[in-house]
Amino acid sequence: MGLKVNTIKPVFNAVVSCAEKSAVKSGSIMSCVRPNPVNKLCTNKSFTFDDIYSVTRIKNGRLRIIPKFSNVNGKQLHSFEMPEYLYHVTNEEKMKLINATRKIKVSENEQLPGIYLLDKENFLKNYINVSDENYNLINSMIKHANDNNKSGNLVLIRIPTANLLKNGKMRIRTQEDFFYFQNKIRDLQKGLKKKHLLRMFKDDTIRNDLKKHIIDNRLMTNVEAETFFAEMKSKIHYGYGIEQFEKLENNKAVEFIFNRDITPDLIKGIKIRKFSIDECYNSDGTINIEKLRAIFE
Repeated sequence: MGLKVNTIKPVFNAVVSCAEKSAVKSGSIMSCVRPNPVNKLCTNKSFTFDDIYSVTRIKNGRLRIIPKFSNVNGKQLHSFEMPEYLYHVTNEEKMKLINATRKIKVSENEQLPGIYLLDKENFLKNYINVSDENYNLINSMIKHANDNNKSGNLVLIRIPTANLLKNGKMRIRTQEDFFYFQNKIRDLQKGLKKKHLLRMFKDDTIRNDLKKHIIDNRLMTNVEAETFFAEMKSKIHYGYGIEQFEKLENNKAVEFIFNRDITPDLIKGIKIRKFSIDECYNSDGTINIEKLRAIFE
């Protein structure tokens, strides 16, 4: 049996290690709520997400992530919101492999290795405003998901965010950052015999070779080049912390990157829906957002 599992209500068991234990049930999620944490935690111990945060379900398909401490090892913590579910889009051919191996595998051939996930509302609202060559990004991603797919059927995998947070680590990036640095790297490599894709610049040697080319040809000053590559490394090869999602979600096309293989044993509550690629389009070949929204429901 593969990932075609029955929907299971996610249960998020908050682990409380401090004296003040005040667990309340919110929907199907158990949360330990401390709206005004004053504790400071300074230790060399490695902590899990459950040790530091509790989760409660709020309205409009959202979760509120609440810190149990105001400060952990010198880092200030604040409450923030996340979508209740994240989504992974693949095709029927790849779904056969997922079912055979019982896992969605981490993609290593990326700037930031992991499993790439979407928030429904952010995807439907903001991805259409970002262009990938001749297509808006929603259209481009659907066509990419259908590559080498004989049936024309795609698969939407819905995953409870709380269970991801509990069982691994997540970072976020924006598509706007990706295309900005991709285009800049392409321009800066003009005239070079050997060119590299953006994902290759996480390699120090490749990055330093281009930096030397840039400075030698006076495309940037040394300070400008240092700043450019530091910013690229931060935004593309490392990404933002998930607590930045609320600041980015309204105006940016956000992607989530989960750092572990996803299996039904590790992540409970996975739900799967198969749909035809034709369901996404109008008769004139343009993307239909309302049809696509219905698929996500």
